[in-house]
Amino acid sequence: MNLLSVIGGDFNSDPTSDNWAEDKTLNILIDEGFKWTGEKTAQEDRISWLSDGRYPGACFDHILVSVPERFEVSDSVTLKTTRDISDHRAVVVVIEELEN
Repeated sequence: MNLLSVIGGDFNSDPTSDNWAEDKTLNILIDEGFKWTGEKTAQEDRISWLSDGRYPGACFDHILVSVPERFEVSDSVTLKTTRDISDHRAVVVVIEELEN
């Protein structure tokens, strides 16, 4: 069976920062066959947690997918909201089924 699987949320881990180099959460999922959709996204477009002034903005929110070959998944994009809405930005991907 070819299942389409999506994992998304606040991982409190930023694989693009040396501060979280020891955290293996995303690597465990990638080793299980999931693709991190933020891998090819420009760093400034990955920032999903907005700075509170004490810490810099970070890439904490992630979407990982495992899809059959007949699907195409976009790179992730964060919606450019401000901190007065939430300290996290929404992360979006598009999953399309390819025509045969």
